[in-house]
Amino acid sequence: MVFISEWVPNPEGKDADGEWVELVNEGGSAVVLDGWEIRTSGEKFSLRGKRIAPEERLVVNRSESKLVLRNRDETLTLYQGGRIVDQSSFAGSAPEGKAFARSGDSFRFVEPTPGKKNSAPEASI
Repeated sequence: MVFISEWVPNPEGKDADGEWVELVNEGGSAVVLDGWEIRTSGEKFSLRGKRIAPEERLVVNRSESKLVLRNRDETLTLYQGGRIVDQSSFAGSAPEGKAFARSGDSFRFVEPTPGKKNSAPEASI
C-alpha cells in the first residue's frame, strides 16, 4: 500500500526551493505509479513513470512536480486511477520549517525527515 508519509508546505526560505511531498510503500512488492496522481487544492501532478519499492520512500520536490502547497488550510490527496487512496489536510497556518507527517492514523507537524522514517512520536511509516 502506498500512502502519503509527510509533506512540507512552509519550508524555511523560499517555498519554491523547499516544498516536497513524500510517499511510502508499506506493501511487500514494488508499485508502478502509472495512473497515480498527487493533488493539492488547485493543482495535480502525475506520477507516471515512477516506481516505489517495498518499504521505500519517494520524495517529490516542488521543482519536479510544480505543485504549490499552500501555507494555510491545505489538503493533499493521493489518487490511483481517479480513486482516492490517501488524504492529508490541516487547518490554520503551517509552521515554518516543519513537515506535516503521518503518526499512526493521523498527521502532525514535526521535524522533516525526507527519505527516512518520520520523526513523529509513534510514527508507523
